[in-house]
Amino acid sequence: MDDLRSLEDVLELQLLDSAIDHLLEERQNLPQLERYKAVSRNIEALKRQLSQQQAAADETRLEVQRAQGEMNLVEDKKTFEERRLYAGGMNARLTQNLQMEIEMLGRQIETFEEEILAALDVREQQDKDIEATTALLTEAESDFARLESEISLAWKAIDDEVAKDETKKSQVVPRIDPEILEIYEDMRSRPRELPSVGRLEDDSCGACHLRLSKAEQNKARSSFPPRCVHCRAILVF
Repeated sequence: MDDLRSLEDVLELQLLDSAIDHLLEERQNLPQLERYKAVSRNIEALKRQLSQQQAAADETRLEVQRAQGEMNLVEDKKTFEERRLYAGGMNARLTQNLQMEIEMLGRQIETFEEEILAALDVREQQDKDIEATTALLTEAESDFARLESEISLAWKAIDDEVAKDETKKSQVVPRIDPEILEIYEDMRSRPRELPSVGRLEDDSCGACHLRLSKAEQNKARSSFPPRCVHCRAILVF
């Protein structure tokens, strides 16, 4: 296996790995993702809000039904007592008592009517709130679907590019000397801000950009693989 060719190949491998790393980082940090997460949280909050509003509206509806049912009973009783009063045949005291009871029943009916009207006003506002929340939820779900589609398309495009670079990698790796490849992979696995491979240009390392003296260059050339004396990157001459 040609040593110089291996060095060129490992430099190409680094370019491919860097491109893949960049693509994966881009995939993880798509600008739509934060918006997607925010919209998802908003949808859940709107669903909870809508559920609470619907529960409150149902409670108001039951309250109206209860008041209406009780008022109907009082109205039936008032109608019955009025018929008794109009039928006559009672002494003055009983007549007076019956009149007082009918008046009391009438006041109860008025109270129920006020209660029902107030509850209906509340229910009207609740219906408006439900309608507004439903509109917001529909809008958020539409936004969510749009973002989901955009993210899916962006991920597919990125994944296609990664697949292409991975195919190129599979062709490059077999051409690299195993010892060079092992050193390269070891350096890539460590926390390191500088590249693992650098071309020597204008007497400077392409990884750390520090100059190497002629003696340092000769020393690097004499070892295998050549390494930068400053950053220990694999040197490509």
